[in-house]
Parts: sequence; C-alpha cells; structure tokens
Amino acid sequence: MGKKGHFEYSYNGQVSVDSTNQIIVGQHLSQNANDKQEVEAGLESIKANTRKLPEKMSMDNGYQSGKNLEALKQMEVEAYVAVDRAEKSQSESLEESKRKLVKADFIYDKEANCFHCPGNQRLELKSQDKNGNCVYQGNSDVCTDCQYHNRCCHSKKGEARTISTDEYENLRQDMRELMEQEEAKEIYKQRKVIVEPCSDQKWRFSGI
Repeated sequence: MGKKGHFEYSYNGQVSVDSTNQIIVGQHLSQNANDKQEVEAGLESIKANTRKLPEKMSMDNGYQSGKNLEALKQMEVEAYVAVDRAEKSQSESLEESKRKLVKADFIYDKEANCFHCPGNQRLELKSQDKNGNCVYQGNSDVCTDCQYHNRCCHSKKGEARTISTDEYENLRQDMRELMEQEEAKEIYKQRKVIVEPCSDQKWRFSGI
C-alpha cells in the first residue's frame, strides 16, 4: 500500500458496526491507501453477513468520494457522509473576512453543468479525462478585474481560477446540502460514539 510516495506492506482495514447490538457486522481488507473506494466492498460485506443492507450509514470525510456516493445511491442506502473542508460552507462571509475562496463559494449549476463564482462569472467545463475527473475554468480577463482576484486565483501564469471535481458532482452537492441540515448533523454526531450503547438505529462505516 502506498501513500504520499511511501510504500510498505500493509492493509487498509474496514469495519462496519451495528448501533443496536454493538457488534461488527461487516469487515474487509484492501490495499488502497485511503477510503475513497471502500464503500461498495463494505456494503457487500454487510450484506453477506446479515443478508441485508443497512437502512442508514454514517461515515467520516475520508469516504467523501464520487465512487462511494454512487455506490450508496445504487444500493439505496441513506447515508450521512462528512463533507471535505473545502466543500463545506464557510462560517465567515467573503465580505466580512479576508479568507481565500474555496470550492464551497462557487455555486454548481446542475442543469448547465458549470460553476458560478462570487464575481458572477461562469466557470465552464474545460476538460474531462477517461477516469471522469473534470476541470472547470473561468476567463482570465474577467478574473483579473474581479474584486476577489488576489484571494481566488493562484496561478503564477495569470490563468483563470479552476475548480477540480469529478463526474459525480451532482451527488457531492446533494450530500453537501443534506449535511447542512440540523437533523443530519444530529445523526452524524452519534457516529463517534456508535460503539457505545445508543438508541438510534443506524450503522457506522469506518477505516481502522
């Protein structure tokens, strides 16, 4: 398994825990360095052991990937997956702070398949590779004249701001909207204590 240029003989251990009976209901090993491809195998392990899929699952942001979200959708599992920091709505507004712009500041238009920036520019789809990775980019002239330019554009060549994502951006946006709801936040809070007795019937999916 390799991570950040370091390779060693090791495994990524995954366990799923039932909150009602406090037992492990699924487990598997992989050689992936992160958890971005582990949900499908995890669900298959649960189904093999319990003969059914869970109704609900909660996962940390290590599982926030397009492939994982697609697996949850295809298997019709209600999931609560923590959103990556850059994709989470920021508590500080752009007008009241000097923070840099993150992906969450850009509004994704599902119908037009583009992003709208805080400076009212459209970032159009520039490229998409065979693995479904997508890059959206604005116009450099518009970016240069934008009030947020110094806090947004990082290119040393003066190129326009880009947003990188994948072909599952719709699912990412849906999860982001869900996790901003108070009910979802309360459900997710229980994840870290799921191995202790609790009354809410749901499942935890975790890498160890």
